[in-house]
Amino acid sequence: VVEFLRNTCGLKEEFSEEELFHCVGILRTNAFHLENSIPTSIGRAVFPIFSLLSHSCICNCRYSASGTTQKITVRAQKAIKKGEELTIQYISFMYGHLKRRSDIKKCWFFNCICSRCQSPSEFNSYMSAVKCINCLDGYVIPTNSLEYEGHWCCISCKKEMSSNQVIAIHDKFEDELFNTFENDLKRYEILIPQFLEELHPRHYLVLTAKKYLADLYGTSQGYLLNELSE
Repeated sequence: VVEFLRNTCGLKEEFSEEELFHCVGILRTNAFHLENSIPTSIGRAVFPIFSLLSHSCICNCRYSASGTTQKITVRAQKAIKKGEELTIQYISFMYGHLKRRSDIKKCWFFNCICSRCQSPSEFNSYMSAVKCINCLDGYVIPTNSLEYEGHWCCISCKKEMSSNQVIAIHDKFEDELFNTFENDLKRYEILIPQFLEELHPRHYLVLTAKKYLADLYGTSQGYLLNELSE
């Protein structure tokens, strides 16, 4: 990007390479995607005051932006005590430990250590838990959820799995979702039972597949509301 701006756009004499890298860094970490009412993307914008808000995976505020008015609105979504830091979510709350923390590290260059990230079970939601390969009845969660390459341990038999083993399971099912067309209702009906063979029922990939399926029921040909059984 910097080379394109300096050489192709003719900014080489006006801005140094360091200055452009600094601007690109600001845009990458603070810019907000704007859409109009259609919705169609109309670009990215930086809101200076909004950029001061920190991230938390269990934030106390939510925000909405309007591409039409080019304004952003922040509202409290829980009771906030005097002096308490205002926080928002940079990414979807639906992601589990591995994807959520790695995406934050990759895109915003910090390690999230919020209370949810510090909870191996993610406050008993088990949104990242996989089935134990030893006892088959228990579920495996990280022993230290702040370690990217730490061990995972079954809550029932205490058998350990490496993070690489867990990542391989996640990647396998994530690829299945990624390679499924959004309107392929029958494929989602097949995938969900397969996911449940190795993932916790509240694993974020299971919930994501169920959300896609729920969106299709009632709107897809052959599955319209008057055609669905009870």
